[in-house]
Amino acid sequence: MPSSLASQLQNIASVDASRLTSRYGQPSSKSYLFPPKVAEAQDLDAVFALAQSGFDELLHLDPEIEEFERELFSEAAKRTDRMMLNKEENEKLDITLGRCIRRLGKWVGIMAGGKCIEWLVRRFRVHEFNAEVLLQAFLPYHDSPNFARVLAILSLPTSSPYSAPFAPLVKAAQQVPREYITTAVSSARDPSLRLLTDVAESVKTAVTEQTVHRALLAFWTATLVDLLERTRSSNGRISEGVVKVLVETFVTLLSIPHAGAEVNAAIYPPLVLLTRTVHLSDPAFLAIVESLLTPNSGANPSQRLLTLLVILDQRKGWEGGLGEDAAERLAKIPQIGDLLVAAIDKYSFVEATKALVGALVEDVTLSQETLTKLVDYPTLATPVVELVVAKLLETPAEVHSIARPLLSTLRQRHPNLTDAAVIEASASAPVDPTLVQWTSAESAFIDVHSADVASRVSGVKEMYAVAEAAGLNTSNAAELLGASADETLRSAQTAILARIRDTDVAVLTALYAEPDLLLALLNGVDYIETVTPAFVASKPVREALGLHLGFLAASYIPAHSDTKNKVFEKLLLPNLLATEERRAFGPEQWTSVVKASRLLDRVQSGVAIKASRDELVKFNQDLIKSLTRAIASSGDIGAHVDALIANLSAALPAARLLASLTLAELVTSASGYQHVVAARSLTALQSHLAGKQMRDIEQVEAPLAADLLKVVVSKPAVAKTQQRAYLALLTSAIALKEPAEAQTNWLNDVAEESAEAQSRVITHSLYRWANSANLSAAVSRHLLQAVLSQLGEDALIFLASVWTGQVESSLRVAALRHATAFVKAYTGTTKATDFQVVIPAALVALQDSAKPVREATAALLRAIAATPQSGGADIYGLDAIYGSRSDLVQLLKPSDLTKYLEAITKALDDMVIDAGRLASVHASVLDSQKKDKKEVTQRRDVVDWLMSHILAWRSDAPRRSLLSSLARVINVSRLYGSLPLLTPLVDSAKDEDSWLSTLPPTHRKEYLELAFGSFIAPHVSAVNENNSESWKFLVELVSSSPTPVLLELRAISLARLTDGLFDGIRSPLKPEYVETLIHSLHSLSSDDNLTSKVAVAKLVLSPAEIVKVLEALLEPFESPVHRKKAKTDDDADRIEQAVADLTVFIESRDWKALPGDAPVVASLMGVLATILSKRQAIKEGVDYLEQEILGAILAQIEQITDANEILRARVGIEVIIKTIRASSNPRTAQRALLVASELARLIPDTVLHNVMPIFTFMGSSDLQRDDAFSFGVVEKTVERIVPVMAASLKDKAETKLELYSESRTFLSIFTDMAARLPKHRTLPFFVHLVKSLGAEDFLAPVSMLLADRSGKGKNAANGSLELSLSVASAFSPALRTEVTLDIVQEVGRIINDSSDSSSSDEAESTSFLANGEAGTRQATVLLQLAAGLTKQLVGRVTPQPVVEEIVSGLISLAASPAVTEEVADQIDTALSGAMQLLSVGSFLDITARILESGNATDISRALDLFATRLPLIRPELRGQSATAMGTIIRRTAALLDDRGPATANVIAALGRIVSTAIKSEDSPLAAITPIVVAASKGGDFVEESVALLAALVRHLGSRAIPFIQAVLDACLSIARNTTSSPAAVEASFATIATLVDTVPTFVSSKQLVTVLGAAAEYRATDEATSSSLITAIAKRIPTKTLIPVVMELWKSIQSAPASSIEAFFYLLRQTLRHGDSKAIPSHTKPLFAFFLEVFDIRHKAGARMEPEAVDAAETSAISSFLELVIKLSEAAFKPLFVRLYDWAVVDLSAPASDAHVVARRKILLRVMDGLLGKFRHLLTPYMATLMPFVEELLAAYSLGEVEDESLWALLLRVIAHSMDVDDGVFWTDAALLKLLPLVVEQLSLFPSTTATPESPVAKALAAIAATTSSEATLKKVNSAICLATRAEEPKARMAALYALDAAWERHSDELIQFVPETVAEFLAELLEDENSEVEGLARKVLARIEGVTGSLKEYLE
Repeated sequence: MPSSLASQLQNIASVDASRLTSRYGQPSSKSYLFPPKVAEAQDLDAVFALAQSGFDELLHLDPEIEEFERELFSEAAKRTDRMMLNKEENEKLDITLGRCIRRLGKWVGIMAGGKCIEWLVRRFRVHEFNAEVLLQAFLPYHDSPNFARVLAILSLPTSSPYSAPFAPLVKAAQQVPREYITTAVSSARDPSLRLLTDVAESVKTAVTEQTVHRALLAFWTATLVDLLERTRSSNGRISEGVVKVLVETFVTLLSIPHAGAEVNAAIYPPLVLLTRTVHLSDPAFLAIVESLLTPNSGANPSQRLLTLLVILDQRKGWEGGLGEDAAERLAKIPQIGDLLVAAIDKYSFVEATKALVGALVEDVTLSQETLTKLVDYPTLATPVVELVVAKLLETPAEVHSIARPLLSTLRQRHPNLTDAAVIEASASAPVDPTLVQWTSAESAFIDVHSADVASRVSGVKEMYAVAEAAGLNTSNAAELLGASADETLRSAQTAILARIRDTDVAVLTALYAEPDLLLALLNGVDYIETVTPAFVASKPVREALGLHLGFLAASYIPAHSDTKNKVFEKLLLPNLLATEERRAFGPEQWTSVVKASRLLDRVQSGVAIKASRDELVKFNQDLIKSLTRAIASSGDIGAHVDALIANLSAALPAARLLASLTLAELVTSASGYQHVVAARSLTALQSHLAGKQMRDIEQVEAPLAADLLKVVVSKPAVAKTQQRAYLALLTSAIALKEPAEAQTNWLNDVAEESAEAQSRVITHSLYRWANSANLSAAVSRHLLQAVLSQLGEDALIFLASVWTGQVESSLRVAALRHATAFVKAYTGTTKATDFQVVIPAALVALQDSAKPVREATAALLRAIAATPQSGGADIYGLDAIYGSRSDLVQLLKPSDLTKYLEAITKALDDMVIDAGRLASVHASVLDSQKKDKKEVTQRRDVVDWLMSHILAWRSDAPRRSLLSSLARVINVSRLYGSLPLLTPLVDSAKDEDSWLSTLPPTHRKEYLELAFGSFIAPHVSAVNENNSESWKFLVELVSSSPTPVLLELRAISLARLTDGLFDGIRSPLKPEYVETLIHSLHSLSSDDNLTSKVAVAKLVLSPAEIVKVLEALLEPFESPVHRKKAKTDDDADRIEQAVADLTVFIESRDWKALPGDAPVVASLMGVLATILSKRQAIKEGVDYLEQEILGAILAQIEQITDANEILRARVGIEVIIKTIRASSNPRTAQRALLVASELARLIPDTVLHNVMPIFTFMGSSDLQRDDAFSFGVVEKTVERIVPVMAASLKDKAETKLELYSESRTFLSIFTDMAARLPKHRTLPFFVHLVKSLGAEDFLAPVSMLLADRSGKGKNAANGSLELSLSVASAFSPALRTEVTLDIVQEVGRIINDSSDSSSSDEAESTSFLANGEAGTRQATVLLQLAAGLTKQLVGRVTPQPVVEEIVSGLISLAASPAVTEEVADQIDTALSGAMQLLSVGSFLDITARILESGNATDISRALDLFATRLPLIRPELRGQSATAMGTIIRRTAALLDDRGPATANVIAALGRIVSTAIKSEDSPLAAITPIVVAASKGGDFVEESVALLAALVRHLGSRAIPFIQAVLDACLSIARNTTSSPAAVEASFATIATLVDTVPTFVSSKQLVTVLGAAAEYRATDEATSSSLITAIAKRIPTKTLIPVVMELWKSIQSAPASSIEAFFYLLRQTLRHGDSKAIPSHTKPLFAFFLEVFDIRHKAGARMEPEAVDAAETSAISSFLELVIKLSEAAFKPLFVRLYDWAVVDLSAPASDAHVVARRKILLRVMDGLLGKFRHLLTPYMATLMPFVEELLAAYSLGEVEDESLWALLLRVIAHSMDVDDGVFWTDAALLKLLPLVVEQLSLFPSTTATPESPVAKALAAIAATTSSEATLKKVNSAICLATRAEEPKARMAALYALDAAWERHSDELIQFVPETVAEFLAELLEDENSEVEGLARKVLARIEGVTGSLKEYLE
């Protein structure tokens, strides 16, 4: 923690301290986008260019940001230094920056915004001076990387409230969760509430500045909600200060006009939460309520109203009202009535509604519509009704006309409440009688609900009158009764529907007197459900039912044919049975009954009401028989059976009885369906009668027995009657017989829908009932006898299916007891019976969880054991026990069976007690370990016998039960027996897999684990047998194509193998399995693949087995491929798979845990060698595989200590060296080097012999150059060998040259490998090498050898001396200077040697490098090295004598005749570098002298050197040599004027002078300007001269004013010269742009006209160059100057070529776009006049201009006009628009078809279209001005008065466009309907256009359909389009179809309701049109409609 003194010092420190103390006096390197080092290297221009690109991009996204361009993003901003501004200026700048930052907050997420923020950080240092504002702008992005970046650069003062929460985060900047910010703004952390206030007011500020964005709103809402939620959850109390801040914020925001829907939606969640959390004071609460009623807030009406209701409803008993003018404000909420009713319907809102009603009734006139919808709501709460009535009765007399209908509606809806409220009000004050006197029409609605019959009849008739008056019929019912239905008609429908339930015949007679009107009123109503109560009444009114049935049969069913079955099930079936207690249908109604359902056609006429009991019995018998026959032959028996089953549980007894008896009769007589009906009926009975007693019934009756039917007739409601009927249904299934050839499979799983399954359901159900306690003993006995007698010999098998099935335990006990009795019955027979096939089923029951079941099973097993076992006994059920799978069962010898039963019976008592005991018993009696052979055989036979039953018995639970009983048995027969269960799973042809797939996943997994449980270590002998099936299965399991079941089994098998089984497998098999398992991985998913890899790793192999696996996995690599045969994809795949397999295996071994084994190492070496040989053929994975192999070799070698072992295994290092040589992966080389280092321990001679090759090849790959280990090896070698070698060399040499010569061979070893060393390690290595050798003696030879090497071979081209120079740079400047001298001397020796060798072949070399043939090359390279060293030494302190010696030596070399031209060039370069080591004054003086007296070559060299070195001279030193610089400038300019050979060098030097000039050089530079201008006018360097001129002008600034005309003349002459190159012209235009940018106010209007004319003229040649100059002028020249120039230019350019005109309009657009918004209005009038003149260009210049040119001119002019409009206010624009309209429509008196008139109207429409595109809905009100013209023009086209198609298409496009952008302000339904017929008429025009998909009419009509929100209007649009499809001409019909298609494409959701009309009435006709094109198009439209609605065939039939 800092001391107080440190804190004080920090507080008073300047915020600019870092800048003042920085090295270059520049701002610190803090950057928002770039790392500090990158930012530090950037200059201001680079950052400004970046910001400009971002700002330009944002201008397109957010044009409003342009306001900040001049102050913050212009060239002037580059010169703004905050340190130089005073306090007031900084404060003003802070305000601007704050607004800009907040606007940029919207664009933080895109790069353009980041670029602008980077500029503000780097130029204006907003992270320091505006840190709080910047942090606030980034808070919405607190969880993004952008927040972390800005947090890292913030400098928050300690006095800032933001410092405490955010300053600690700056150092480790990262995203922060919102919870952290919520805590920071809480009152507990910030008592001042400054942070909360800032956050709360951020949205208000954003709304004010129009910078709202979604990220801000989301953050604002979430933060405030979190703050309030945290308080609620902690039961804390919100401080008053927080409440005050929040309330003020909410009220302020809610009160802002036009804040927008998004802003308001963001307020509602925290607002509601605040009102729920805190009980606000009345004034605060009222303020919130009033603010919610702010008009024109832009809020979504439904959201705002719902929020108001929620808040009011929470405030119980609120009586403070809703504020002043509440009724007026509420009335301004769109659709408030509908919204209020919807809210009440969903949420009630009683308290809120009362408060709202109180405000509404204050002004009934304004609230009339809302109150009307409210009082018409049928379920309005009682307190609300009472309040509304009371308030309405208090209204003044002038509004009684409004209040009375409201009271009338309330009385209709709530008569009692209304009357009570009237009475109560009358008691306290007089009530105006006119308010409570009701009319006859109003009374009619009440009469309908009256208790008086006559009144109800009258009311029904009145309701029909209302419907008839509304024109209601079935065709328009959907429309008239839809969402927008008339309330009176809706009330009439409600009243009529209520009367349908009436039971009075008179009322129903009146109701059904108008069937057509009733059908229409039933639209959308389920009539059947409505009348069902009348049909199921306990005492139905037959006459009423007759009326209902008459309407059903005659009207309703014909209109709703799909309701026939529902009518039968719901209405008829419950009433058909005739009983004495209830007769729903009499003879009078029977005709209608038969008409209602054709199933009753064969039933005789209804029996008389007074019929006798026998007659009723006879009628019911006939009814059931006829109904049964009709259902059986109906073809839809399933649906009718479902209806009957549904009625088994009906409320009416007669319905239940009829359903029971009919189903029973169907069971006995429905041929072909009997089993299905019986199975479904018995299943339904089982659930319906569960737990119900029927013990009183002692006999079984036929369903149509007379006694039963008599009881049904006389006592239908008695429970016993129903029981007898149910029992009749139950027993009817007894008589069902199985087909003779059918054989039921009782035990195995069968398909649910199969006949076997139906039979099993029936028999099981009957058996369950027979054993049920709900039936009497006699009935149960009867059922049991019937079931068992039908089963016969199969009874025991059936019983086994019961006790092993999923039934209740009591039934399983019963089945076991019956089975015991069955077995005992065979005991006394003459022929013995063997029941061994039943024993497995008994074993299943023996493991049952219920003890009674186990006890009964024990009795059964004892009974079986008691039967004599002999060889001649009959085997019970052998052929039938498991159906078709019975032949799989094996038999157990009697002796073995006896012995097994003895063991089982002996343990039965224990097994009865413990359900899991059987497994232990089996483990004891069936274990074959350590037994004698006979006993082993017996036990194996028992296991084989049990396993055969498991195989044959394909059922889930029994198999799992039996397998679990054998789970502990150690007996190899268990494994043999499980193979038939498992092997079919790998054979796709078998069905075992399919059966398993049907099991639940948990059961399937358990079954597979149990089945595979026999594969354990004790059974491994079966796996190890020769040709073992179990081994084949294991291999096939992993090699087969995976299925879900196989994958589960595979996982289980791998778990077993890794659990010990694999360890017992014999050695030859293990490698095979591992190989197969690895091969199988290719076909597995990633998860299964990973599981298998884990398993492979757990499979332990010996070293010999590992070798075998490796050999096997290498086989794909060694497969011979014929050389002449091209490699195929299969070969590549085979190798790739082999690589993957090897990788998996190598990865799977824990090589370090394995003992070191030399053969394994040798095998791994062989694998590595093979991989290397196939490396080119392997696409991927080879590097990783090599690394793993090397890792394995390394792990093995590390554990080997005996070198002889390695030698015996013939392990060498050759493969390792090849690996290093072949691999490009550094990790591979690293591991290879590790192996080599370990081998050095064992075979040192071999390794040492190959050390140099290792060093040679280690750098062969670029990737290997980052190998830390290899560098370490080399470094260690150097440390150990080099010093000794260096000392030896020194002893041999006496002179420096001799030392160099002696060491050359040794040093070359290292320098030759320089390129192969890791690049970033190379320099440290050679520095280390030189230091080890001794820098004073060996730096020079090492540097020269490295340089010589760089000049050889491939390096010769680039002559890279980087390494040599870098090595030298590590040492002192003095030593480098000495080395430079050594190099120059060596160059002299090389040149002398070359000269001597040319004169004498036997001349002895004296140079160190000693290579006469390459002398020139070596001299060149060394000179380059010397030049490089001199560059390094520039600016450093160097020994001057040595430097002088170097210069002398170079001069001597330059004078040598033996020097070639190439060497001479390098000498010059080196000499130039050496001269730079001289002082500045000397250098400049020497340069000036050379320019005065030197030859051309020297001058060129001097100028180049000068241009290079000049920027390096510090300004203060340069200023001290002003005289020399002046001389150089003048002399250089003179050389430019001479146009000598050094002109290019002169221009370059002058350019460098200008770019780096200081103030003292401005005068000489201004003096040479005329020379530069002259040079620009011609010659070979025009382009360069012009560029120099531009730079000179930019630098001179105001000093260039005298040369403006000269510069312009020169540049324009170049531009107008046809021989000038494009580059020269571009440079000249750029120079002009520079001139304009530099002195914009000094360029005259005349000059501007000339320049712009030239630019326009050049556009035809190069548009980009021309545009760039125009843009520059538009940006820099003041608007008030430029606009007159533009106007003047038009006079001369309007007759110019098209390209010039196009350039002019481009200029105009740029002028207006960049113009000053304040200056443009003063030029509006001449500009508009100009535009009108231009808009008439087609008329005025059409004859002399090409049509294309005219079109282009008009388009450009319109675009320019739009730019002008953007700059204007609406007040300024509106008269211009009106004038434009008059110009186009009114001014010309010619006919509408006149070409001039058409042209003007086109302009008007094109302008309007452009305005709509730019301003969208803001321009739609202006359509009002155009509408008379639009209607007139459409009518003219319809009458044929105008025929211009393009104008017509443009008109329709504008109409459609205006509708598309309209937000409901202009295009009302009335306007649309007025326009609709005119647009529809256009469908018959221009068939070549309208009859196409791009028809303008179609798009306009589609826009009309999409614009309207009214169903009625949309219907009219749809109808109008559809009617147009009936036009006479095919093309007109096609046009209408295209319009219909377009409407459906845009508005399908709303057009669905008109499908019946559209399809049935119109498309159906068009599908049969005589014109094939029309028919095809109609089908296309129909397909589109069906794509939305589905099939519409019913409308086409």
